[in-house]
Amino acid sequence: MARGLDYYTGTTIEVCFQSPPVAGVYTFVNSSGLLGPNKAFMTVTNPPSQDAGSVWYSSAGSITITISGSSITGTFSNISCYKTP
Repeated sequence: MARGLDYYTGTTIEVCFQSPPVAGVYTFVNSSGLLGPNKAFMTVTNPPSQDAGSVWYSSAGSITITISGSSITGTFSNISCYKTP
């Protein structure tokens, strides 16, 4: 799992993988139960301009992981999310 926090907005983004990620493209799924090779699941807590405490979940899109030395970077593409009631 990778986690990022924006201290200014209080937004937290978590990206979960089945195992430690390697360089490549991972497709977002809409449930952690669907994780597998080249799959990832993302949650966004307290997204900007949304109700405080709301949580959004990935439903489509991808993240491209690049690794350089001990640095891991994720680049997002075509993200779709949903919010449960």
